[in-house]
Amino acid sequence: ARSVQAGGNLTGSGNVSTWQAFYAQPFAITGTGSVTNGYGLYVDTFPSGVTNKYGVYVADTSASSYFGGTVTVGPGGAGKISVATVDPPYTIGGVKYATYAPSMTGVKEETTGIVPLRVSNLLRRLDTLRTSNPQGTQSIYSATLDFVHAPKGSDLWLFAKTTNLAREGLDNVTVLLTPEFDGKVWYEKDSKNMTITIYAQPSNLDMFKSLNLEVSYRLTAPRFDHEGSQFVNVGVPTYGNLRTATDPNEGLNLDKLLHP
Repeated sequence: ARSVQAGGNLTGSGNVSTWQAFYAQPFAITGTGSVTNGYGLYVDTFPSGVTNKYGVYVADTSASSYFGGTVTVGPGGAGKISVATVDPPYTIGGVKYATYAPSMTGVKEETTGIVPLRVSNLLRRLDTLRTSNPQGTQSIYSATLDFVHAPKGSDLWLFAKTTNLAREGLDNVTVLLTPEFDGKVWYEKDSKNMTITIYAQPSNLDMFKSLNLEVSYRLTAPRFDHEGSQFVNVGVPTYGNLRTATDPNEGLNLDKLLHP
């Protein structure tokens, strides 16, 4: 077996173990010189008049592409990837497993967390429940998510920045709550103070003796550039539900896949 590093044709009955149609030969640095940016393949700017610009195009749909290290798309990582399935692979106990990233309509950001609950001093329903519940007094527990005073670099802080809550407010923030206990949970938005307060009322009276109640939450909101129009001047594209008419990517064509 032999290797072909660049170009050439295979003739006869010989076998080739590795075929590299294009091979970027590593270079050596001698002395005290240095190289700031090294490119194995560099594609310069295309001339005007080119409709579909492909820096690298692999026509064989059965071929796989391999990149060692980190892949950056777009200037500074601000590009877009068109792909139907994202599958981070895992190997556990020698077995390879597939995991999949979820899809989302519209460009959105999400964050999740767990908050401990404390008795809410503002919502103690003492008089009413003393009459209707002679066994004891029920209280409402609460916790507040504060986007203004969230520590810099925290999940809540980053969520507020990437969704531009300072400008957009809380109207488009969706909230999913799951309690660890049997009972009621709900939330209230305070757009003026930029907070979301989570309230809870366990149904089991014994739970009221516990100070360790907690609720998990999931927050979802459109990303800062979901509309795009206000960012046109800085080159940020619009990410809507419709692709451009000139987009060459058909993707998963449901007209064909669901109605053959």
